[in-house]
Amino acid sequence: MTTSTPAAPTRRQMITAGGASVVGFGFDLFDLFILLYVASTVGPLFFPSSSPTLTLAATFASFGVSLVMRPLGGGVFGRYADRHGRRRTLIVTVGGVGVATSVMGLLPTYADIGVLAPIVFILLRLVQGLLVGGVVASTHTLGTETVSPRWRGMVSGLVAGGGAAIGAVIASLVFLAVSAAFPGEQFAVWGWRVMFLSGLAASLLSLLLFRVVEESPVWKAAKQEPQAAPARAADLFAPERRRTLLTSLALVVGGGAQYYLTSGYLPTFYASINEVPPGPRGLLLVWTSLAILPAALLAGHLSEKYGRRPICLVAGAVNIVALPLLALAMAGYGPTDTGALLGYGLLLTVLANASYAVVPIYLNERFPTRLRATATALVWNGGFAIGGLMTTFVSLASPTWPTSPAGSRSSWPPASRCSWSARCSRRRPAVAWTATGRRRRSRRPPLRPLHRPLPRPLPRPLRRRPETWEPTAGPSSSPARRAGSAAATCTPSPRPARTSSPRTSPRPPGPGRRWRRRRARHRRGVRCSSPATSPPTTTGRRSSRPRAPSSAAWMSW
Repeated sequence: MTTSTPAAPTRRQMITAGGASVVGFGFDLFDLFILLYVASTVGPLFFPSSSPTLTLAATFASFGVSLVMRPLGGGVFGRYADRHGRRRTLIVTVGGVGVATSVMGLLPTYADIGVLAPIVFILLRLVQGLLVGGVVASTHTLGTETVSPRWRGMVSGLVAGGGAAIGAVIASLVFLAVSAAFPGEQFAVWGWRVMFLSGLAASLLSLLLFRVVEESPVWKAAKQEPQAAPARAADLFAPERRRTLLTSLALVVGGGAQYYLTSGYLPTFYASINEVPPGPRGLLLVWTSLAILPAALLAGHLSEKYGRRPICLVAGAVNIVALPLLALAMAGYGPTDTGALLGYGLLLTVLANASYAVVPIYLNERFPTRLRATATALVWNGGFAIGGLMTTFVSLASPTWPTSPAGSRSSWPPASRCSWSARCSRRRPAVAWTATGRRRRSRRPPLRPLHRPLPRPLPRPLRRRPETWEPTAGPSSSPARRAGSAAATCTPSPRPARTSSPRTSPRPPGPGRRWRRRRARHRRGVRCSSPATSPPTTTGRRSSRPRAPSSAAWMSW
């Protein structure tokens, strides 16, 4: 099969592709973060209840509904990205997310239209989750496929951590501006609507940037292969890829749980447990979001030097111990302890976001080009959906303890989330350790590929008896072969007649049954090419069945 070599991208292509991936993913997370910032305000308007806890839980349940739709959107738009390109998928999904978010700001509340308000709100959240899942299929592949191999780790951290940081920072700045423009009760009337309408402006800015972005050269090279058969979605669940798919999913589940536990829950933590006012709360969230970017870049750079697996090992082991303790300690401070709240918030966000900064490039390196967008989107969205829903269920199952020093719910529900997430993430180092099958000895592993054609299915071995060989000149058969005599000339002899009982038939002459079996498997239909060359004595596996190509076949550039 002829392989098309992807053209070397220019510096402008790498910058625009990496920037489009970061900005696209960041603005889509901005649309999701808006609900987290206004959850305490929107909850009573769409899900009124006598219990504030149930109202807040219903609001976060609408957030969980969008998480459920993200894997479906990843599968649908992932196939679209694998067939029609990453750039086209990015434009369609980012524009759709902006429209769905802006429509939420125009909805009437429960007091206006009754039960129809929460139903329409949840339907829009479903559409938003479907489109956000499709954004991952393009943003997590376009940048890493375009940049130089030496920068893939940093681009992975920039997309995963930097995109989250950009989305959180923009959401925090918009929240600060809107809170200042609509103080007090006015925020519950108009402020939250302006927050949702700002999502349309973010999508329009993203579409202006996407106009100058070119398609991934790796994807274009894969499309130009004349003999490459089109990949099917069922190929992703083939037996040789099943283990890679499951281990990658387990790796993302831990990162998703930690992300929603820290960056996703931190605005509500500051508001409900620490009772920080909106103005100082917005400043705290801005600084904690800015700290994500250097931590993610550092984790991506270290993955190029030491490998992807050691970074996952170290980050997972540290977070198991650190995250529950930080959540318990942070709940003991009030709204005036801004220095302590800032320090704990920085530690929580840095540790959690650095742990999954390597995941996008890890997923890209495990799947071929014609399945990469589908596989990456399914694994990423599925893992984050399971991780996000896990934290939501644990929060609902946690009891309401006596009030904390801050005057609200105690720290046990978020701490129980931390411990539950840590139990899930305990498997992340083991998964990362066994993902490649063995321990890597080199401290600087070779870069994994992002482009390799799909292999053809291996032919099944022929079920026939091999020829028996007799020398026509020279000494006897066995000593001539052991001594490597050049005088022996190999000529096929007719097959012996098969008796009625194959098990009791005499053993045919020749160099041995094992050698004949290996020769029939490896050199089928080939006679001795030279009279000076005797059949070699080889060593190998006993099995006559060919080994199926493993997932590591996609990793050599």
